[in-house]
Amino acid sequence: MKLLIAYDGSSSADTTLDDLPRAGLPAEADAIVISVADIFMPRVASSEAYDAKATMLGYGSCAVQRRLEQVSHALEEGRRWGAKASERLHRQFSTWDVQTEVCGHSPAWAIVEKADEWKPDLIVLGSHNRSALGRLFLGSVSQTVLTEARCSVRIARGHLAKDPSPVQILIGVDGSPSAALAVTEVASRAWPPDTKAHLVAVLDHAMSTALDWTEEGCKDEREWFENILATSTAKLH
Repeated sequence: MKLLIAYDGSSSADTTLDDLPRAGLPAEADAIVISVADIFMPRVASSEAYDAKATMLGYGSCAVQRRLEQVSHALEEGRRWGAKASERLHRQFSTWDVQTEVCGHSPAWAIVEKADEWKPDLIVLGSHNRSALGRLFLGSVSQTVLTEARCSVRIARGHLAKDPSPVQILIGVDGSPSAALAVTEVASRAWPPDTKAHLVAVLDHAMSTALDWTEEGCKDEREWFENILATSTAKLH
């Protein structure tokens, strides 16, 4: 299994890593920890005309030098966070192969582009947080990754305290190929003992009313959903 894990060194990021043993992940996996420095570098002057304009805008050579120093600091901070995450993951999953990467980019698109390049089975990141490095846990970032990534995405909210209770999984099914893949993915994981999975299928009565469906049609729909639930349940056993 290949995992791409976004990490920014915050307490929320640590909580996201701490939650991974409850995610049913395999003993053998390849993981890349990506830390993204959300940085902007002004263009370096390539002509006298641009140099004059850059000076007017505060992007003269001194400003560029200061910005370069800020970029260097941000990237070095990212490398430290990556090393921290790698050490933490090795304590939790000693047989994983963990690599680290740091880059300067828009956080959401850095994650999506890396996923397109490396093709992981799962992306892991937090739901929201604010930090100096990358803002990897902002709601907008996690939402963008969720909608744009071409693989499964795990968005962890974290817990205020360690939860000793068994893992509980809620799976929505509707007969679609995507829902079937979700069930298959859950069934393939190595979940902790006593894990419970709950399957939910929802009859949209508002839609049936709008379409003026007959009572017989609603009965058929219910039976169809019951068959889907039975098939999905069998996959999970």
